[in-house]
Amino acid sequence: MPRRLAIGRNIAGLRVPGKHSHTAHAMPATESCVQSVVASAEAQVGEVLEISAGKPRNETPPNRRPITPPPPKNPVRRCRTPPDRSILDQHPQEDCTPLATASAPDHACTQASSASGCTHARQTQRIIYGGFAIVFAFAFALPILVYMGLPGHGETNDQPKTSSCVGPGLSHRISCRRTDVTLGNRWLAYQVPHGPAPPNGWPAVLVFHGTGLINSKWAWTASKTYKYGLYHKAHMIKQLLENGFAVITPNSQKLGNAYHWESNIPSVYATSNLSRWEQSLDHSFVMDMIQWCTKNAWCDRGRLAATGFSSGAYMTSRMAFHNYGMKALALQCGSYYYCRGPTCSDTIANELPATLFQQHPPTLFLHGANDALVPASTSALYEAKLAQNNVSTRRVTSSQTHEWHHASAMETVAWFSKYV
Repeated sequence: MPRRLAIGRNIAGLRVPGKHSHTAHAMPATESCVQSVVASAEAQVGEVLEISAGKPRNETPPNRRPITPPPPKNPVRRCRTPPDRSILDQHPQEDCTPLATASAPDHACTQASSASGCTHARQTQRIIYGGFAIVFAFAFALPILVYMGLPGHGETNDQPKTSSCVGPGLSHRISCRRTDVTLGNRWLAYQVPHGPAPPNGWPAVLVFHGTGLINSKWAWTASKTYKYGLYHKAHMIKQLLENGFAVITPNSQKLGNAYHWESNIPSVYATSNLSRWEQSLDHSFVMDMIQWCTKNAWCDRGRLAATGFSSGAYMTSRMAFHNYGMKALALQCGSYYYCRGPTCSDTIANELPATLFQQHPPTLFLHGANDALVPASTSALYEAKLAQNNVSTRRVTSSQTHEWHHASAMETVAWFSKYV
């Protein structure tokens, strides 16, 4: 007999036939009333004992049996991956365990579904986790790709030749490998395209720097933060290499407080007396470079070209008036070899033999319309003079100032590809 029932009967002080009594008695009305009192007392005392024992209070009325919900027809089953099994296992085994307390349908399998239900849920998890893995891997590799550089923009050929340069990529930085050479007491660097050279060697381009912007520092590596458009210069070098041109970058000598070329020194070489130039150190240096280039199997002596910026543009013009064998020229922010900034006219040019202009190499002019140091009008004079002598020219201007033109790579490569 339960304890609460015994206590209830003791309190009442009456004997009531138990559940298992083998004798049936007719219960009078008085005894029925007493039994109702006993049942009420049993319920109250039992509730007190349950509360004192720490059990939660049963909200179900004492005279009503609690309603138990029927068991679910299809108990929810959840797929669990054992700790020692990878979620990327190509042949997973099902391990679905019924969870009666599961309330959410996500990632769940039910007995009513087919036998492949759990496998399908696990494959869905695998796809989601695989997607996260790809995202994290790309996030990890992105800094490396930025450092190494991604393919550049504006290539002139659909399938450019491989070069020794990386960039610009997302970092907008270009870096090219080079080989340093000393000729006498002068420095130069060069690089050739990858792969075997043509039978006669690669065509070679001389790149002359501007005042103070020596090639040993400001040619083979640059970012868009560099002044004077030096990023476009490095991009041009990269594109020349990728399009089958060897590149040679010499340094000028230091004259006074800055490095610049001798070509337009007033009253010395900036004259119509070309024989004076043949006594200059820069003339000797150019001749030494050409002879050095010829001794290398990668150099095609019959296919030389030159380009330069500012002081280097005047030096590039000088290549047309002496027997250097240049096939084409590209001037950036410059004019005749004897000009100096805004001080420029046709006076000396008109004193030169007409045959020099008739034999002048095809020339590309790139100039910023807002160039205050070397006005764009000075290159217009030069181009007009060449046009009078039926020399092939092209002049490209922009709103830039005194700097390498933003189209240097595209225009220079296209020009040299046509005429060299």
